[in-house]
Amino acid sequence: KAVMEGYGQRLMRGRFPQVVLFIEIEPDQVDVNVHPAKQEVRFKKAAHVFDQIRSAIDKALSPPAHGQIIKKDIWRSQPFQVHEPETCLWSHDITPTPQPPGGFVPLPQEIASMALFEPEIRIVGQLGKTYILCETHHGLLIVDQHAAHERILYEELKASMAESGLEIQRLLVPVEIELGQKEARVVEENVETLKTLGIEVEHFGGQSFLIHTIPALLGNIDPKEIVQNLILTIKEGRPGGGELVYNLLEVMACHGSVRAGQDLSYEEMVGLISRLKEMKLPTNCPHGRPITRHLSYRDLEKMFKRIV
Repeated sequence: KAVMEGYGQRLMRGRFPQVVLFIEIEPDQVDVNVHPAKQEVRFKKAAHVFDQIRSAIDKALSPPAHGQIIKKDIWRSQPFQVHEPETCLWSHDITPTPQPPGGFVPLPQEIASMALFEPEIRIVGQLGKTYILCETHHGLLIVDQHAAHERILYEELKASMAESGLEIQRLLVPVEIELGQKEARVVEENVETLKTLGIEVEHFGGQSFLIHTIPALLGNIDPKEIVQNLILTIKEGRPGGGELVYNLLEVMACHGSVRAGQDLSYEEMVGLISRLKEMKLPTNCPHGRPITRHLSYRDLEKMFKRIV
């Protein structure tokens, strides 16, 4: 559980990391007498060990802050083979992709995260009205616009709720929603939870409810759609490694963000990339999907057989 909490939203649901965990601890902090055959031991300060494992994994997986020097401990050690230098067919002035220190090999998301924080990024355009293409000093950065905006909305909603509560947008005309018997019961049992999320509902007789407010950050979202999806999440008891309210924030961020297939102006793309850089976890959306991918010039040269 400590490992999974350390990974947090960096993994999609249903995915589990492979981890080899080494724990160095003073012998007097381990109780070896809890099992007659010594098949089980117990930490005397289990909560402290749990917190240390969780925070260590979270720190190791976190991208470097903007302008921070990249340290060796953010690279994942992986087996690799040493080859003779490859011969280039012709000379060029493209800056080679920097190699990680100490022979360590970075994971794809770490490369993309570092590319995102390069000082000069030029937005080339939008691909399929879904991906933002950016030229960096070392190659091509591809950003999933929906996943990026989803991450931004989630962190902004979470921060707003923690500071002073979500700012609400009161609807000029309350929206009526008719629910099934089970769904109506879910709403009745979670009125306060929905209110915490900026959604005020009122029983309107039978299985009908009136929606009076929605979170201001979600803009022009369909009130019925968001309430129905929140009800579905509560009913499913969807696992997320966190409290129910944060799972519901994920749903709100997902349905309030720009969609795949939505045309964005140049200014909107610039704004999205700029805001993404400010996020605590710019590598993954709240559901664990990757936000960015990076193709280095070396990758492209291999694709086009400029390097053999």
